[in-house]
Amino acid sequence: MWYTLCVFLVFASVDVAGENTFQDTLQVDTLAVGSNVVDTTAQEDSIGIDTLKVKEEQLPVDTVEEIVSDTSFADTGLQETVEDTAMRPLQPNWKAMGISLVLPSLSAFMYDRKIEGYVYGAVETCAWLAVGFCKWREGRVSEDARLYAIEYAGASSERKDALYLNAMEWFPTWEEYDAWLRAKARSLYPEDLSAQQAYIDSYYIDPEYAWDWGDTTYFYEYRDIRYTARGYATAATYAVGVAIVQRIVSALLSAGYPKDNVEFESFYDPAEEKFYLGWNYRF
Repeated sequence: MWYTLCVFLVFASVDVAGENTFQDTLQVDTLAVGSNVVDTTAQEDSIGIDTLKVKEEQLPVDTVEEIVSDTSFADTGLQETVEDTAMRPLQPNWKAMGISLVLPSLSAFMYDRKIEGYVYGAVETCAWLAVGFCKWREGRVSEDARLYAIEYAGASSERKDALYLNAMEWFPTWEEYDAWLRAKARSLYPEDLSAQQAYIDSYYIDPEYAWDWGDTTYFYEYRDIRYTARGYATAATYAVGVAIVQRIVSALLSAGYPKDNVEFESFYDPAEEKFYLGWNYRF
């Protein structure tokens, strides 16, 4: 009985000692694992700090250029993506600008700008109709002036040149014109007789084409008719100018086809009580 009890106590003490030893080993392993976790966390913190430092620092310009120019990733399409993100200036539509300089309405219709095309066509038509009408009226009025001079000043019906018609407009008689011409030659070339004679020959009107208005009323009436003819000629010039200006404006506006490179601005200034209208163009 006592022998059996002693053996049981011995085995029990051995088991308790073994269990304590296992627990101590487990605690040691747990501490080791915890130490590793702490080390890993510290490493992650260190990496995070280094990453933040890298983000805070700007890459050198040379490094960026090397990345863009690197062809090792050209096949992946990454290089094109990098280049497309760069700011590029807008290029004018040279084709549309060239067509606009020839025929503004055609350029507008080609790029589906129908309203602009109709406006350009209307302005173009009106401008050239005005040119034709003014030139026609200039010729008719000039002819009326010539016939008037033949009837009231005894002018020659053979002369239709501008020198002859202008001379009758500024001088009542042929004698006054001839005297003025010689005085003008002497004033221009006072010591050069050959130059004087050459100047007279350039603007000389033979006496057989002499005229004399007699009554100054006819003379001033002739001048008024000639002035009217010049007015039609000036109007025709303005009409041509409108056509030219329209081509310039159309070329500038069509440079943005099909993109909107032109921005119109309009606003009212209540302080100055004025309305402002303008446009900005960017190439």
